Amino acid sequence: MTAAVVCLHSLVACLPLWYIFSSSQALGEYCLTAFIRRMSKFYDHQAIEQKWQAYWREHQPFRSEIDPAKPIF
Repeated sequence: MTAAVVCLHSLVACLPLWYIFSSSQALGEYCLTAFIRRMSKFYDHQAIEQKWQAYWREHQPFRSEIDPAKPIF
């Protein structure tokens, strides 16, 4: 089973309980915490963050340029 399938399965298993007992904040927090714990075993956010930071630094997709020829609005 791939990491994405395991994470999705964890979320799907918890969501019905979360919605049924939405008045119980403790149960909702438990389900969300359990999902995050399971997902963190398969999803390496630090590696992904480093990858995208390097990409953005190199390609600068969010860089803006001031063009004095264009009207200001």
